[in-house]
Amino acid sequence: MQIFFNNHRNRKPAFRKRNFGLGIGFFLFILLFVFMYRQFRPRITPAIVEMNVEASRSNSYPSSDRTNLTGNARVKGDKRTKNAIKDHKLNGNLTQFVPLIYPAINQTADLIDLTICSPKLAGVIQTEGPYYLSVNDVAITASPTSGCGKCGVLNEQTNASGQYGFCSLNSTCSKYLLTPVKDDNPLNGVSTYDLVLISKHILGIQLLGSLYKMIAADANKSNSITTFDIVELRKLILGIYSKLPNNTSWRFVPKDFSFPNPNNPFANAFPEIIECADPTQVKPNDFVAIKVGDVNNNAIGSSKPAARPLTTISWTNTATKSGETIVVPVTYTGVETLEAIQLGLRFDPSRYAFIGTAPGALSGYNAGNFGLTQIGKGEIRTLWFPALNPEERITPGTVLFYLSFKVMKGGSDEAFKLELDDNVLSNAAWQEDGTEFGISGASASERTADEAHSAENALQVKVQPNPSTGAVTMRIKAPQATKARIVLFSGSGIRVLLRDVMLTEGDQLVSLPEVSSLPAGVYSWKVYGAGTSEAGQLIKE
Repeated sequence: MQIFFNNHRNRKPAFRKRNFGLGIGFFLFILLFVFMYRQFRPRITPAIVEMNVEASRSNSYPSSDRTNLTGNARVKGDKRTKNAIKDHKLNGNLTQFVPLIYPAINQTADLIDLTICSPKLAGVIQTEGPYYLSVNDVAITASPTSGCGKCGVLNEQTNASGQYGFCSLNSTCSKYLLTPVKDDNPLNGVSTYDLVLISKHILGIQLLGSLYKMIAADANKSNSITTFDIVELRKLILGIYSKLPNNTSWRFVPKDFSFPNPNNPFANAFPEIIECADPTQVKPNDFVAIKVGDVNNNAIGSSKPAARPLTTISWTNTATKSGETIVVPVTYTGVETLEAIQLGLRFDPSRYAFIGTAPGALSGYNAGNFGLTQIGKGEIRTLWFPALNPEERITPGTVLFYLSFKVMKGGSDEAFKLELDDNVLSNAAWQEDGTEFGISGASASERTADEAHSAENALQVKVQPNPSTGAVTMRIKAPQATKARIVLFSGSGIRVLLRDVMLTEGDQLVSLPEVSSLPAGVYSWKVYGAGTSEAGQLIKE
């Protein structure tokens, strides 16, 4: 027994040496494995991620926008990057396990912040060519389609470049419904010249030439273009409507949608949403933006309007006395021949009580051409285009219309004041070719008006008394003996009196007893004779 224990003690150092050698070998094996793994595993660096981000996005946006895709973004090898990469299988193809990236839109800048995200949806919203104006502040909703499960609704807005993007999408939802909405500033891009173009399209004189413009002309959303669309837009311009009652300010059609009928967008229903947007597809979900009522594409998406040449109008600088009634003709005094005009006028309602309007020399210029909803604030909106006679034009010296006021009692005796105000309505005029003019206004002295009035070969007409409570008399001075016609119109443009008379050379009086039976109101009169005419306004009290 003693010999056994002695032998066992003698063997112990050899056993310990063998165990120590095994431990050292295992440790060296682990170090070798780690070294080999680090040498041969696929490497993912920030530079490679950035390179593949740019490669994955280069075909999704126009070349003009690519410079914005990497200028303010860097994808770093932090925990978020590693977790995103860990979710993809490594199969030896670097571009397949780096996730494709769409931008999360930075609403305060034109640049786009890039973030690692998957799945994703993005696109651009612009008007049709050739302008391609980016439309900002369009609300975009991404909602799951049926069968997606319980997924939340996401909301974004386009930035100044018209771009939008969704990154935080639920991976369990396979398809999304994209719905753009913008319903502000209904007058953006809408003017009287749009009414001219829509009228010409209806009459077949000049077609709009674009399916998107035809959709814009459908103001009442009836899937047709009629004179009722012109009526609705006219009410919008004149301030009778604050917005179109049956339509939104903007409409949107998916850019890749092809209209079945190339001549009529209303022949078949067209989409205004993208119904099955797939986050897993590298495909931009773009829309064409359509500003309702704007058929000459001058709506301001996110750009500034161009400068315009100027033309002029004037009104008589009538001297006023407390308690009296005044009639103010508004005359076009520019040198260009115009096809349409719109005016925003302002007067002082604390000094003048508005009585009414009456047409001047233009046909169809009646009460329907005026917006008087804010007359209590001293605001007058008015427009004219050749709705009755497409060939009619506004020529220099044309009296557009008449305004009548009663001077408040107790007011000081001074000249009547009227002014143009773009805050009431943008003051503008258009030639037949679409050239747009700004308008400046100025008062003309009564003396200057009288001098122009007494041209050698012109009729001179004065109505007495004016205002009147009964019959009136016209004092007419004719340059020669001639047959003449006297016509009286109501404020709405309805003819209420017509009389043919023979005039002798010089002064004569023509009595109009029919006026005594007319209701109170503002009337417009015209006298034609000797190859010329004269017009004015009569107030019946």
